Amino acid sequence: MDRVIKTIPCDAGTLYVSCDGRRVKLADCKAAVEVIETVNELPTLGKGRVIKKRYASLLLTFDHEVSYSVDFQTVDSFLFQGDFLRKDGKLERLTFSRCCLLSDLDLTGSGQCEFEIECSNDMLHKLQLL
Repeated sequence: MDRVIKTIPCDAGTLYVSCDGRRVKLADCKAAVEVIETVNELPTLGKGRVIKKRYASLLLTFDHEVSYSVDFQTVDSFLFQGDFLRKDGKLERLTFSRCCLLSDLDLTGSGQCEFEIECSNDMLHKLQLL
């Protein structure tokens, strides 16, 4: 069973694509990062559970129609950059350079999409502390 353990809103999000080694801005967007755990309950052994996987998911919403000049046949990868509010009140800009598309990329007004963020355990820990 998957469960969201933390949702982190993002200010000033930007989605980029990488095409032939060039980074091209695709769209400004609203975003949230969800830290998710895949767990198995162990009812026969008490109230414990086994955490099988922990990962981050990036949820994007586009405010308006996106006009782009990208040939999606040449896209190598997706990148995301955004400002996240830390507990001390400061904004921290984070960049996720390996985003794997999990849904349709809906670039229409109020369109939404979801990416899995490939990140290290250190980054997952950092996201949980934001």
